Amino acid sequence: TYDTANPTLAVDGDSSRNANAAFQITGSAADNYGISSVTITQNGTAIPPASIAYGGSAQSRTWTLANLPRNPASMGALLLADGTFTYQIYATDLATKTSSTSTVTVTVDRTAPNVNNITAPLAGQTGTNALGGGSDLFRGNAGDAGVGGAKIWYAIDKNAAAPAITTTPSDAGYTEVATGGSWSFSKTIGSGAGELAQGLGYYLHVLAEDSSGNRTATASAAN
Repeated sequence: TYDTANPTLAVDGDSSRNANAAFQITGSAADNYGISSVTITQNGTAIPPASIAYGGSAQSRTWTLANLPRNPASMGALLLADGTFTYQIYATDLATKTSSTSTVTVTVDRTAPNVNNITAPLAGQTGTNALGGGSDLFRGNAGDAGVGGAKIWYAIDKNAAAPAITTTPSDAGYTEVATGGSWSFSKTIGSGAGELAQGLGYYLHVLAEDSSGNRTATASAAN
């Protein structure tokens, strides 16, 4: 068999990603003659071929590399650590021709955002001025020193304790607001559906989440 064509390689997902736990990279490779192998390096060091799991046929392979990132001192073993990891990936066919190289960069950040402040209303503030001069605008700021902030989650209720999260914040009654720093949202004060009735005894609970999915403890303010 005379093979003049190079194999093709595809990587699933984005080329730049964030993670807060062990992760995997998956993709596919194709060649009319057949795929021999997929080669993957982490920060320039080759990962053992036996670490890569294959599926499909020789002409149309799927591949998976799990338990990442790897230990630089032992590339067959997982070592979960914060940092930026660059993976270069290419396929080789049975005629030893290679595909173009794909690059995936993953930043591992397991630390929660370091800023989660409510600026209006201030904690413990009561009365009409609790909502920033009688307005219905809630304000604050969130920040993350690692991969950057992505969102805040808030809940307004009459419980001093923040709603407990057992699955997701939305399942616990929190509402999402996208932000990379300062945030604000408004609530109508009245008697209609979804509005806040006038009066005291409300608590605003806010937690910040970064781009890796790490969340802070809840900050609260009372009215």
